[in-house]
Amino acid sequence: MLMRGMEIPDRGHAERSLHRIGYYRLSAFAYPYRDLCLIPTPEGEAEKKVRCDKFKKGTTFDHAIDFYLFDKALRIELLDAIERIEIAVRTAMIEVLGERGPYAHRDRRSYKDRFSEKGEDGSTPLELFIAGLD
Repeated sequence: MLMRGMEIPDRGHAERSLHRIGYYRLSAFAYPYRDLCLIPTPEGEAEKKVRCDKFKKGTTFDHAIDFYLFDKALRIELLDAIERIEIAVRTAMIEVLGERGPYAHRDRRSYKDRFSEKGEDGSTPLELFIAGLD
């Protein structure tokens, strides 16, 4: 990264980060900071812009780390939101099935008719679901 123009003011921090995160994972977060190069097209048309190996002037190691940390925080927030949705859906299902009885989850009348239709192997999705519970 250093040889390609990235500024690394604290090499110790960079080494620790690379050991913890991994070069290839972190390099993905440095990709947007790579400079654009113009290459001629085979047909002689206008030049095409592609990412070069060199980094844009002023790019620091902390740019890549900050982008990585932002991605990590965003992923944690999204997983938290997904968990809340999952729990809300499960709770709603439990309330509906609970009104039907303690074994409503095994009763075909609790589901759409297509859930009891036999497939090519002769089994129904409901039978497979119940087999997974047992």
